Amino acid sequence: MIRTGMIICAVSILGLLMLSCAAGAKVSSNSPINLHAVKIIHTRNQLNTPDPIKPSPYKVPLPQTPYAALLESLGKLKDSINSKPEGFDKSTFDDIFNDFNRSFRSDDYYSKDYFYIGLKHGIIHIERVRQVVRALKATGIAADKEAAEKLLIGLRDSGIYVSDVVEEDGQILSNANLSILQKSNNIEVINVVRLALGNLHLKREHVIELLKEKIRDISGLKKVASIRDAVNLTFGKNGEILEKIENGHDSLLGLRDIIKNKIDDLVEQQERQDRLSARIKEEELKKKSPKKKGSKKE
Repeated sequence: MIRTGMIICAVSILGLLMLSCAAGAKVSSNSPINLHAVKIIHTRNQLNTPDPIKPSPYKVPLPQTPYAALLESLGKLKDSINSKPEGFDKSTFDDIFNDFNRSFRSDDYYSKDYFYIGLKHGIIHIERVRQVVRALKATGIAADKEAAEKLLIGLRDSGIYVSDVVEEDGQILSNANLSILQKSNNIEVINVVRLALGNLHLKREHVIELLKEKIRDISGLKKVASIRDAVNLTFGKNGEILEKIENGHDSLLGLRDIIKNKIDDLVEQQERQDRLSARIKEEELKKKSPKKKGSKKE
């Protein structure tokens, strides 16, 4: 009896274990779903998913070619030369050149234009120059008039040296020479010219600021002798401003000459190459043309 009871008990326990496993393996379709737990899992998956790559709102500029950079520097210098206040009328000031026909002939409009360019068409500063010139001419003393002429010539030349470089029909960076420069693709020459253009622009702006300062100071002097001395110190031989306009490689004239020499050399090389190409072509045509037979002697 005892043995039979033990067997029945063991079978019962085994049955209970099997039912428990089956219940754990199968979840009733009616069991409630933990939505909060599902949301947490979904959120974690979102955090672990890398963001899609978005296009940058900033455009990366393409690198400039050396020639394009040169044209940009040239454009800035042209803008500086052509800059003038609204309503500027040079005829209002042209009487400033009266009695200086040796340097400013009545029909020489270019020289007068260069003078205005030298002061960036600044009306206030042109008017101050006119006051200084009038004061120096009024004495009737030759030395005073000579000082006035030095002032006008210095301002004119500062305009000439930068304008020479950019004139489209000129001898330096004309349209024709720019075309030769571009076709040559001579990076060394292009870079030298570009740097010189940038330095010429900076030098011009620096000189203009100095000119404005000096002219303001000179126009404030009361005695004509003091005005004459100040003009000579500024625009006379070895004068402070004249040095920056035409003395040294970093002067306006010096920088203009650097550009001019590079362009002249390049144009000369191109002309030699063109002559050589023409000669070679001529020789090839001679070889291709049939030789004329000479007449037989009787």
